[in-house]
Amino acid sequence: MIFIIGIDCNGGTIFVSPACEGGLSEKEAVLQSGLLERLEKNDLVMTDRGFLITAELQAIGVHHVRPPSLGSRNSLTAEEEILTKAIAAVRIYSEHAIADIKDNRLLRGTIPLTLYPVIPDLVYIAAYLRNYYQKRIINRSFRESTQTEKPSLSLIKYCLRICSPLKKFLICFIYS
Repeated sequence: MIFIIGIDCNGGTIFVSPACEGGLSEKEAVLQSGLLERLEKNDLVMTDRGFLITAELQAIGVHHVRPPSLGSRNSLTAEEEILTKAIAAVRIYSEHAIADIKDNRLLRGTIPLTLYPVIPDLVYIAAYLRNYYQKRIINRSFRESTQTEKPSLSLIKYCLRICSPLKKFLICFIYS
C-alpha cells in the first residue's frame, strides 16, 4: 500500500491520497490519487526524481520542480547545482513528515491483520494529526536567508521568482 502525501511550504500536511497498490510507479500513483484535480493554475509542485509528471502538470498550468539529472552529461550547470541544493534543503520537511506519520501510535509497531481494511484511514488520520505536533524543524534563519538573496538556502523564494503569482506550494512524496 502506498500513499501520495503533500505538504505545504511550512511543513503542514495538505493532501493525502487514497491507498494505491504497492507496485505502482510514482507517476501512476499520482494520476490515480486525485491530486491533479485539486491543483490550480500557477500552483507549484516539488517532487523527487521518480515523479515523471511534468507533462501532466504543465497541461493544467502547474509548475513542476524536481532535482535535475545528469543524463549523458558529466556535471550539472551552475543553476542546476543551486536548484539541487535548494531542493535538498527543503526535502528535509518531507523526510520529517514521513517520520511523523510512521511514529504515530496508530501506525507504530505491528498492525494486526484484522485492521488491514482500515489502514488507509489510520494513515489519513496520522498524516493530518501531525499538523498539530510541535515542528521538528524550526528555521530561524529563513528570514535572514531570504534577505541575503541566497537561493540555495531558500527554495521558496527561488520558486516565487519562477512562478509568480504563486497560489500553492506543494511537496509530494510517497509513503509506503
